[in-house]
Amino acid sequence: MLNRYIGNKKSILKSIMAQIKKKVPVGGRVCDAFSGSLAVSLELKKEGYVVSTNDINLFSHFYGKHLIEQCEIPDLDLSSFDIVNINEYIDQAQSYIEQNLKNSESYRFLNNDINCEKFQKIVAVYLYLDNLTNSPIPEIRDSYFFDTYTEEGKDSCFVSQRGSSGNRKFFTPSNGLKLDLIMNQIRTWRKSGSFREGIFFYTLTCSVIDALEKVSNTQGTYHDFPRVNYDSRALNELKLIPPSYEDIISDPRNHIIGKAENSIEFVSRLPEQDLLYLDPPYNFRQYTSYYFLPNVICEYSDIDDLSSYFSNVQFVRGQNMSNDFTSTFSKKSLFIDSLKKLISNIDTSSVLMSYFDGRNHWNNSKEENDHKGKEVLLDFFDSKLFQKGSAELIPFERLNYQSYGGHKAKYVKEFLFSGVKAQ
Repeated sequence: MLNRYIGNKKSILKSIMAQIKKKVPVGGRVCDAFSGSLAVSLELKKEGYVVSTNDINLFSHFYGKHLIEQCEIPDLDLSSFDIVNINEYIDQAQSYIEQNLKNSESYRFLNNDINCEKFQKIVAVYLYLDNLTNSPIPEIRDSYFFDTYTEEGKDSCFVSQRGSSGNRKFFTPSNGLKLDLIMNQIRTWRKSGSFREGIFFYTLTCSVIDALEKVSNTQGTYHDFPRVNYDSRALNELKLIPPSYEDIISDPRNHIIGKAENSIEFVSRLPEQDLLYLDPPYNFRQYTSYYFLPNVICEYSDIDDLSSYFSNVQFVRGQNMSNDFTSTFSKKSLFIDSLKKLISNIDTSSVLMSYFDGRNHWNNSKEENDHKGKEVLLDFFDSKLFQKGSAELIPFERLNYQSYGGHKAKYVKEFLFSGVKAQ
């Protein structure tokens, strides 16, 4: 899961879950319509709810398949991966588990012998991929990530709208080369049908995104990068870490995973939900632009013509704009109408919505007590869309983990709006 995701709700999960539990008994259906990094959806799954999750970003779909839909450790058929000296990697995997994972709280599932046997095969695949730079494969020649997103790449030149120029440096050249090796091997397996256990494709791709996040030369998003020096974390080597199944293993439920859809349309096809949880964008930021690179990682294995795709990247960041999406929620004039359409489209009893009282459509955070957004949303939850008298506002504080544009308050306001939908 992306930990440096803007708006990540990990820090306030307890407050969100406390309100959900008041309204929906465990086992009920909850829709997370702007799922982002899946923090809320995963917590809902862990607590025993049936989750419907969607986000316009493709990476959220991949994490949804990996974290939410998946409920057991896959039993891989390693012969389908055609890995040379696979037995050596299996032996290495056993040592890796014993030395690095067996005593970790995040890997308690390894206390089960069957789980451990399945997981050993998964670790073998990860070790093989992580060592590709030391064992180059002749047929893996594509270097699109190196060429497009590192300062030594032949296609990484940019000219900004303000006239500055340079080379993209989202990660170091060595990490770009390693990323190409890993992604081309995953693509080869994908094309050859090696992923007979289909869910493992999503797991593996998510692990690449997790690894990339730890060494990306960014301040958290992929909209830009430091132009002069590398962020210190970017100088570390990209390394694949075998996933934890601790929060994944569960009883199968009919979870529903959207695939990069407009949530207004996604919710209209859902069965009846007990609660709709919303965390929409509240300002101009377009998340498909800010997180385009994780989306490229997800799409890479299924792109038919890679040369054509990467020859059409644009802007300083190098995004292929065929995958861009302009959210109506990111436009002040369309926000409330879009919210009304979404809630009208879903068959649900209750609505719970997160709101951060920082820079948004209605204020710019220059005035500490500027709460215009809160007032607008209070009026909305008092509208005819909801049962009269059902609107509720739950305020709380959290530490400010971000600084931007002079907004450096030690504590910031978070709110949860709730209401019972009129029938």
